[in-house]
Amino acid sequence: MLWGGVVRYYIEARNLKLISLCIFATYGTNDKSLRLLGLLKKISETGETLKMSPGEQLIDIVYIDDVVEAFILAGKYLAACKYDYCGTYGVSSTKPIPLRKVVEIFEDVAGKKLSIEWGGRPYRAREIMVPWHSYKLLPGWQPKIPLREGIKKFLELKCSGGIMPVMTFSDYIAECWSNITGNESPVPSIGMSLNDRIAYLQNELANAQKKRNDF
Repeated sequence: MLWGGVVRYYIEARNLKLISLCIFATYGTNDKSLRLLGLLKKISETGETLKMSPGEQLIDIVYIDDVVEAFILAGKYLAACKYDYCGTYGVSSTKPIPLRKVVEIFEDVAGKKLSIEWGGRPYRAREIMVPWHSYKLLPGWQPKIPLREGIKKFLELKCSGGIMPVMTFSDYIAECWSNITGNESPVPSIGMSLNDRIAYLQNELANAQKKRNDF
């Protein structure tokens, strides 16, 4: 069963409250993946030539800090039992631009002319020329970091010696849960079954609602 089908089942059968965030392409400082900006950074350092499509497709790319803010806000809405906000939202830059323009901005920020062979490869089969744009934004959220500023951050290393502080996935989940709930209550264990985790979260949200009502 596809994940969407699993979620739909629990919404209908268990009254699961859900805010679904559809994430567009992301980037950020210390992102070492060789996606678009990673490739541009690589060839800016090596001087090699990169074959690209004609470059007219629109790119919607969001800085990771903005994405994290969307998740935290969605979590706060659920923790506060603001179920009117349940639904599906896009986490987008809201300003898709042509691939050629992305490269132009990158070159300007990096201060280097990149060796790119435009049209050196064809568009992919079923290339998406215009990203999904009929989405709604999560109420209270807007992207804050424009592409030029984001690329500048992307090219910088904020940690001493370029070494990222170590945090386990469990620690990260615990920190996010603390930010959302405002307390140090334990988070659902990764080892718990899906049913148990859903029951746990429903119980936590019910307790939060009861505390508000008592207050």
